[in-house]
Amino acid sequence: MRTLPKAKRVVASRPNSDWPIWNLLSSVSTNNPLSISIQQNLQSTMSDTPSGRFKIANVAYPYRYVSMSDNKQFVGQDDGNMIQVDVIDNVKGLVTLYDGSVGVYIGVDLQKNRVVAYDDPQVLQLSAAGNGSYLIHPQDQDKVWVLDNDVIGTAISVEPAPGSNKKYWTFEMLE
Repeated sequence: MRTLPKAKRVVASRPNSDWPIWNLLSSVSTNNPLSISIQQNLQSTMSDTPSGRFKIANVAYPYRYVSMSDNKQFVGQDDGNMIQVDVIDNVKGLVTLYDGSVGVYIGVDLQKNRVVAYDDPQVLQLSAAGNGSYLIHPQDQDKVWVLDNDVIGTAISVEPAPGSNKKYWTFEMLE
């Protein structure tokens, strides 16, 4: 008979009694294998979604940053714009991205499969991929931001996640 390892306890401050994750975590037992699985799954979703002012860089091409082009599409450039990341829901990784350099929100045009500028806030989802990198995608969609090559000015497309680092993004904090 195989013995399961003891689950790590999730340590969280309790902001108020209405916080559903706290209630769920405080009600599960560390001796029950099903409870262990629930705790592990919750730990992986309770990440610190980046918040603040950043340059967003592609992992495959680390010197290519998110920047708006003249036609209001976002592309990979050698100097990225300052992007304000405001968290809407930390648990789900929901954010809005505001390009403070040009005064527009960043969103996705699913008809053209491109990352484009909007006048109104657009909710996007950040999914932690490990090592400080994230997938960026429309909420609950399987299409992600992808930078297909290292050429300056390449449009950031939105497509099913490829099996390469082209789909991962890092957030470099600005002061």
